[in-house]
Amino acid sequence: DDFAKASMFYWFDKHYKFMQSLGFKEYAQRPIVIDYPKTDSSNINNAAYSPSQSGSPRITVGKGDGQKLKNLGLDEDVISHELNHHIIWEHIAVTVGESLMLHEGLADYFVFERTGDSCLGEAICPLNTKSCYLSKSTEGGPSCLRYTDIDFKYKDSKYNAIKSEHLRGQLIASMLENISKNMPEGEGEKLTYNALVLVPYNCDIKTFILALFHSDLNNYQGAYREVIRDNANNAGFYEYTKNISVDLNQGLPEIKKIRLSDVTTVVKKTTTTTQKPWWHFGCVLGHQKSSNNQNYLLTILLFLFPILPYLSLKLRR
Repeated sequence: DDFAKASMFYWFDKHYKFMQSLGFKEYAQRPIVIDYPKTDSSNINNAAYSPSQSGSPRITVGKGDGQKLKNLGLDEDVISHELNHHIIWEHIAVTVGESLMLHEGLADYFVFERTGDSCLGEAICPLNTKSCYLSKSTEGGPSCLRYTDIDFKYKDSKYNAIKSEHLRGQLIASMLENISKNMPEGEGEKLTYNALVLVPYNCDIKTFILALFHSDLNNYQGAYREVIRDNANNAGFYEYTKNISVDLNQGLPEIKKIRLSDVTTVVKKTTTTTQKPWWHFGCVLGHQKSSNNQNYLLTILLFLFPILPYLSLKLRR
């Protein structure tokens, strides 16, 4: 458990710095608590981010029961994905419907771009698990919690059959990854992050795609307008691009911003006490009080950071 804590700290720091390189700045200046390991039945196979309006935001990470999921504290994708929710929360504060789908797709996408690997959480999927989108039946086969090589489009029959916003979010991550492949290395994630800062707190897919066009115009003089349009269309978002001309002389519709208080009031009214809090991101995929001896052991483990990337690679094999 202490090694897993040290591993999460290392990958958290690495991904945090990656997001800073895209322009992210911490607004609240509050420590993020990482709560690990969670072993109760409702959390053992889960990782989740919970923001806080007064205290510290919290990331909880289960240990994995070895049947549904495993190694949640050791796979770099898990803690990186949850950190992305913290960052996205600054801009999208609604967690239902298309806003949640965007949250999940963006949280996956930024992990894919940093790692260069379009398979999320491949070290946490046991053989034959039903908890992963792509599950291997033999050692050495492919296994991903989620990935971008998908075979559905927006509102087609397979999309409509998927009820999980986590899995629907793969469509967002896939679209953004394909846009990035048609831009110089490192520019796709910058385009995406700069689009994120433009959106309203209750952002839907149509507005986010519009924000991508605005980000392109603001930062690349519209050089990738056609790339964005073509890949949005390939994902099935034709209705959201049909009024966007590749002619740069044609202006873009404005993005309407709203107050966060307007969003929270509406969402809280539609949230019942039997549901999870509206600000809770469960990701099926900190610290707990410890003794001095455990703290000493954690300090020693910090010196193992240089070999953590190697160990992570071994886990994935």
